[in-house]
Amino acid sequence: MYDDQPPFGADDRCRAAFFGQHPLARSVLGTVESIQSLPVEAMREYHGRRYSPGNIVLVATGAVDFPALVESAKRLCGGWEPRAIPDRRAPMPTAHGDHLERIVRPTATLEYAVRMSAGPAGDDDDRFAAKLLSVALGDDSGSRLYWAMVDSGDAEHASCHHHDFLDAGLMITQLSCDAADVDSLLARVLDVYRQAATGGISQSEFAQARNKLAGRVVLEGERPRRRLFHVGLEWAHGGGYRSVADNLRIVEGLTVDDLHRVLARWLLEGPGVTVLAGPAGTETSTPAATRS
Repeated sequence: MYDDQPPFGADDRCRAAFFGQHPLARSVLGTVESIQSLPVEAMREYHGRRYSPGNIVLVATGAVDFPALVESAKRLCGGWEPRAIPDRRAPMPTAHGDHLERIVRPTATLEYAVRMSAGPAGDDDDRFAAKLLSVALGDDSGSRLYWAMVDSGDAEHASCHHHDFLDAGLMITQLSCDAADVDSLLARVLDVYRQAATGGISQSEFAQARNKLAGRVVLEGERPRRRLFHVGLEWAHGGGYRSVADNLRIVEGLTVDDLHRVLARWLLEGPGVTVLAGPAGTETSTPAATRS
């Protein structure tokens, strides 16, 4: 079912091509073959080797009875044997040039494009500015990509996001449009990024994007599930806790110069990996026609 959805298949293929031999290249779901051939003994051995009290974080948000939560954890997990914690970081692959793959999906109605380039990692202070920059350039409404392509009716969707991992970061562009337009629109996306890098972000764009991001920080802080992931990932990656007020102060402390530094440091218009999934292209004997 997952593989039948063109945007998700493109995302997995793009991530695999971008990260190469790095563990982040692997699909979380695995493959049909790996799941079918996985014996229960191997799963137990993997759990025992990779999961221990030293690298597990128990997080709860909402109306939590904290003493009861702690007691439950002691009762259910108190006998969990500590063990050596494997290193979770891995060296990132060296930078590569532009790479393009096409996945032919004849039944798809639109062409889906995913582009990935390097961005700030989860321990990089620039990750906050990168998230704000992605709002200014590629938010679902009122951003540069929105006005350039979606509002004009040229694309169904065009967005930019920053995603950070423990030891890596990504600037991700997503586009959906008519198959005949995908190549020209991808070129226009790079033009939007190039113009931002050379001409900068205006003060009004910056203020609008920062207000949007600040509003989202507050709203997400009121939703237990979203708060759960923020708290858990921050603690698991950095061993620290930030309140909603702390996150708000970080956003409000950003300046337009911070965004310009990210644009100069992480070239969105530079080399990247792009995967297209949809009716464009010609079917071959292999699942995807590839060129680098």
